[in-house]
Amino acid sequence: MNDRRQSFFHRLGSPALGALIFSGMLLLPLFLIQCMVVGEDVSARGANQAAERTVPGDGGAGRWDRKMYETVTLANFRENPLFQERIDFAAVDYPRLDAVIFYATNEIRRKHDLSFLPYRPELERAAFHHAKRMVEKRFFSHTDSTAANRRSPNDRGKLAGIANPFLAENIAESFGIAYTGGRSVYPRGEPGAFSYTAQGALIPPHTYLSFADDLLELWMNSSGHRANILSSNALFLGCGAYYYTDSSFFGMPKFKAVQNFQWFKEIEEGPVTDPLP
Repeated sequence: MNDRRQSFFHRLGSPALGALIFSGMLLLPLFLIQCMVVGEDVSARGANQAAERTVPGDGGAGRWDRKMYETVTLANFRENPLFQERIDFAAVDYPRLDAVIFYATNEIRRKHDLSFLPYRPELERAAFHHAKRMVEKRFFSHTDSTAANRRSPNDRGKLAGIANPFLAENIAESFGIAYTGGRSVYPRGEPGAFSYTAQGALIPPHTYLSFADDLLELWMNSSGHRANILSSNALFLGCGAYYYTDSSFFGMPKFKAVQNFQWFKEIEEGPVTDPLP
C-alpha cells in the first residue's frame, strides 16, 4: 500500500452512548463503547448540520402514518416493507425511524418476558426534539444547557405535553451507513461515501430496521442503557432520532438517537409546545 493510500485508510470507533434515570437524585454517567472519548457536553466526533449524502436510499415504500401503530405488531413489524427500505439521507422519514426503534425496543422487552410498552406521542416528541437539538446545538448529553426550559428530560417531557413527567432516557450516536464494527474504511471522494477497500463497492445506507437493530445492540451492551430498556418501572415509550453529517470525518452520515420511558404513573396530558416530527 502506498503512502497516499495509507493516509485515507481509517478504522472507525463505535458510537457514543448515554443513559439517564432522572429521579432528581440518580444520574448515571455517560457511557462510551470502545475508543471514543466524550464528556458531558460533547459528541463522539463533533455534530454538524444535516446534509445530503451521495449514496441514495431505495425510495418508493411510502411514509409512516401513526395510525399504523394500531396495526403493526411485534409479530409483523420485521416484514413491513417500510422498515426494510434503505434510509434516504436527503429525505429521512423521521416518524418511521422513530417507530422502528420503538418496535425493536419492545421486541427486546418481550424476549425478556417483560410487558409491551405502549406508544405515546408525547414521549416521541420529547425524544425527537432532544435528538434534533443535540445535532443543531452540537452537544451530546442528557442536559440541554442551551435552554433553561429544556434542561432535563422532565423539562422536555412537559414541553411535549406531559403534565407529570418521570422520564428515564437513553441517548446514542450511531452511523447511518451499514458499517461493520472493527473494519477499516476508505473515503471515496464524495462526502459520506465509504468502502471497505480502495476500489470496493460503497457501503450502503442502513435500512430503517438494520439501523434500529444496531442501535439497540449498542444500548443492550451497556449496563445502564440495558437497565432502562428492561426496567419494570417503565409504562410507556417513545423514541426519536435526527440525522447529520460529520464534517470532521469525510461527511460520515450519523444519527443522534433518544429513548424516553415514562415511569411509575400513567401520563397526564398537559399543554403541548413541541410538535411531532
